[in-house]
Parts: sequence; structure tokens; C-alpha cells
Amino acid sequence: MFPALLLLHALHAPAAMASVEIVWQGPEDEWPRVGPATALPDEDVWLSALVRFADGTCAVRTGAYVDATGVTRLCDTGLERLSDLRATWLKLEPAESRMARSPRGLGPPLPFRATAFATLHADRPLLADARPALAPDDEGAEVGAMRYVVRISDERAGGESWESPGLTEAREAFLLKVRADDDYVGVLEELRHVTHADSPRGVPVTQHETELALAVDGMTLPVYGARRLGLALPYVDLDLLGAHLQPVPLDQVQRGDIIQQGPRVGVLASDGGVRGTLDAGDELLTASSGPLRRERYAKDAGETRAWRIKDLPARLPPRPTQRAPTRGRPARPDAGPRGAPHR
Repeated sequence: MFPALLLLHALHAPAAMASVEIVWQGPEDEWPRVGPATALPDEDVWLSALVRFADGTCAVRTGAYVDATGVTRLCDTGLERLSDLRATWLKLEPAESRMARSPRGLGPPLPFRATAFATLHADRPLLADARPALAPDDEGAEVGAMRYVVRISDERAGGESWESPGLTEAREAFLLKVRADDDYVGVLEELRHVTHADSPRGVPVTQHETELALAVDGMTLPVYGARRLGLALPYVDLDLLGAHLQPVPLDQVQRGDIIQQGPRVGVLASDGGVRGTLDAGDELLTASSGPLRRERYAKDAGETRAWRIKDLPARLPPRPTQRAPTRGRPARPDAGPRGAPHR
């Protein structure tokens, strides 16, 4: 190649990719945002890549994205320049449904397994869901927690590839949480498909395994729901939550009350029998002896006590409205598989 052509090629060659991150777009979002993502079962969540290059520039589908602080950031380009590359999408799921640990939380790390399930052009979005790839017919498959990793590969460069975080450390993977409803019981369903581990651990509280939907047990389940609704409870045993709990007579219970039977702890999910009274027609959400599930109240399961969390908000607060970037207006999203994101 002649020197002049070499110079022209260098000027137009794209910068090398430095990192890949997953961003998400909900039905009311103008621009994708950094995760984690939260949604209801009937809300479409679109995943795509945020790519940063070695020269300090970035690319994202709509030309802008919302960072973790809520600030809208402009990128230098959309993902059109990556249209010849391939994006392989993987679901990252617990390899074990239950992990035994000591009371202090000592034990092996939580194992995860990655399953590739879709390959698209790198500039195309993916319609996400919480359905497990390893057990798609599980109870409550449409709600729960699911982690994603994307691998972008360039066959023209000898198969060179770049991955979003998560394959070596699951807590760094992109997290989607699908809840059943906006109330207390509804957000607890986000912990479907999460490993049951004795004494989930982690400090500070924002890095606790239950906070990150990595592990859950009977004691941490009710705290997670309260924290999702904005109540700053610590992840401690019920005995240490006394200032936040109000005892409830067993003939005055209501949906969302914490029910303890011996060492087993659950949350009243439905009052299907005599209204206000615990009986065999009621269902509890529990993670005391395995992954989160619904089970019937059993009177003979042990001495029963009930509590209600004080000052618990009724529903999730509304999500903040996205603000326009400081310069210009990014292009609207183009069409993708099964249609296109909102707007």
C-alpha cells in the first residue's frame, strides 16, 4: 500500500474497543440507561451495548445514555459502526439452587453458569426477560432476577472479542429484576431464581448478597422488600429488628405481614381463607429452606408469630424522568427484533 493510502486508512480506521457495558431501555425511556434494570412482567426491557473506545470516545444506539447518577451523557456515535460485528448474549444463572454455610456465612463462593441463547448484529437491541435458560418452566418463571453478559466479536480481526463484565464475577454482570407488582409482596418476587444460601453476607449493605439478588434466606427476604420500597432496614435477624416491627395478633393479619413458625420465616402473600386469620387457605412467600416459592400456611409447622413492618410505604416511588442531554438531541432508536423500543 502506498504511503498516502496508508495515511488515509489510518485516518479512517475505527479506534480499538476498550470496554463493553450493557445498558437498558424501558417503555418510557428516550435513552438507554446503566443498570440494574427493573420492570413489571408486561413491560418490555431492551438491552444493548455501550461501547467505549481506546481514544476516549463511546458509542451507544441512541447517541446518548443515562449514567448511574441519572445524568444523560452524549456519545460520539451510534452503534452503526458495529453493524458488521456479532453480539452473543448470555444468561448467567445460579448453578446451585441451595448453598450450605455456617452461621457466620463461611463457605464456598456462589457458583454461576453462563448459557448463550441469542446472536445478533452488534447494533441491534435484545428484548430481555427473567425466564431461566436452565429451567424455563419453573414456577414464577416470568418474574425474578436474571443476569446478562454480551460478547461482541469481530470475525474480520481473527475472531477478536470483547465482553461485558460478569463471567468471572457474577455480581458485576448486568442485572434485570422483574417484580410481580409495585407493592411489598410484588417486589419480593424479584428474588425468584436466586440461590438460597444460609446467612447471606456482604458489607456495606449495598453490597449484601440479598441486596444484589445473589443469595437469599428467610431472614433477609422481608428486609429486601422493605429496602426496595425505601425503608432503610439493616440485614439482621428479626430479633434485632424490634424497633421496626409491630406484633400482630394471628386473627388480624394482612397481606405483607411477616410470619414466623419456629425457625421458618415467610411473608403473607395471599389471604385466601378466613379474612384476617391465618389458616390453610393462606399462602406464604418463603425462602427459609430453599429458593423463593409460595407455600400454604401449615398450622402445625411450629409456634407462630406475626409482625408488621412499621411505616412501610405502600408502593414503589415513581422512577425519575429522564433529562435531555446538554447539547443536541440524540437520534430516535431504530427498529430491532420484535419491533423497537418506545419512541
